[in-house]
Amino acid sequence: MKDLPAADPSIPTVVLAGYPGVGKSTILRSISRARPEVRPYPFTTKELMIGHTLIGRRLVQVVDTPGILDRPIEEMNHTERLSITALGRLANLIAFIVDASEANGFSLESQQSLRSGISAAFPGLKILTFLNKADAAGKEQLDRATALFGECDLMAAAKGEGLEAFKKRVLDALGPLEGPEWRGEGI
Repeated sequence: MKDLPAADPSIPTVVLAGYPGVGKSTILRSISRARPEVRPYPFTTKELMIGHTLIGRRLVQVVDTPGILDRPIEEMNHTERLSITALGRLANLIAFIVDASEANGFSLESQQSLRSGISAAFPGLKILTFLNKADAAGKEQLDRATALFGECDLMAAAKGEGLEAFKKRVLDALGPLEGPEWRGEGI
């Protein structure tokens, strides 16, 4: 717990999860003022990053997690365990990000297996799945991804595409606003 960044428990929290190199940091960077390191190779994120975004009149915390590999928790390294802890301790909602192009070196089937494992480990948490890097994926990859994950929103976060749909789905999944609307200055 000491490695977790300070999060405000009164603000709804969406945790970005997925394999390394799927674009979680790019999404956080694009929708908030947080500035996680973004590199063209996996395993860049080594710690949790929290950003805030205003969706409509609702303030939402978004947590970027280090990539997780699909393996038993006892085989995970410290960084992967940090991601798992964030899912269990911080998340009101999980946004599972898939690299539809498989450019990160992990197959769609491996990514589906990880999503299934997270779903089984956190049965009380709603999981939304997004297919990122859709602009770089071929038709066969997108068809396979749809067969594995069902209908998902497509994104090309590096180009800013699909981010408004991402925010709308997050807002819808969080449900009605509880408490006052955000009346503060920009985030």
